Amino acid sequence: MGEAWNGTLANSRRESAGTIPIEDGLLSVAEADTPGNSVTAVVVPGSYEVTFTVAHMGAEETYDYLEYVSHAFVLLEGRRNVALIEPLADENGVELGLNASWVAFARAEVLQEIAGDHFGRWTLRIGDLMYRKSAEGVVSSLTSIKIENDDKSGSAIILKSGHGRGNYSLFRIADVNGNNVGIMVDFFIDNRPW
Repeated sequence: MGEAWNGTLANSRRESAGTIPIEDGLLSVAEADTPGNSVTAVVVPGSYEVTFTVAHMGAEETYDYLEYVSHAFVLLEGRRNVALIEPLADENGVELGLNASWVAFARAEVLQEIAGDHFGRWTLRIGDLMYRKSAEGVVSSLTSIKIENDDKSGSAIILKSGHGRGNYSLFRIADVNGNNVGIMVDFFIDNRPW
């Protein structure tokens, strides 16, 4: 986890997915195709950048080269003085996680609003955006997408999550004053060279 945070994880690269506004201080991490399955964390209000680490596995020479998102970070812009990363827990001390194939980050209720705009075909809409097609078939497969609500007052960023299975751990990112300035998701991808 420390290597992912520092950007030194072997066989990987860091990418930015964009920013999302969290003016009310309620950051939702959700299963993208089931927006009601979410965890909401209280954070410092502001603009949050979503970055993710892409881990490489296999090799093109052996025809088994794959890429997976291994970690995702949602961090208050301008906050690089992080003092603490620890498991995100509820009021009873139970560590929180998310079981998802696609993970969404948004201000609380924004993802539900966006998904409601595509009532009855939300999962298909995510697939259409993630896997761009032409008459010849799939043109490209994206790792992340950003979708805005109708009045452009909010947006959600959706990532493919790890291998798309498992209960992924959530971590709170805090500053020196103990304020939550971000969330990290660990997708349990082990791509270390053996």
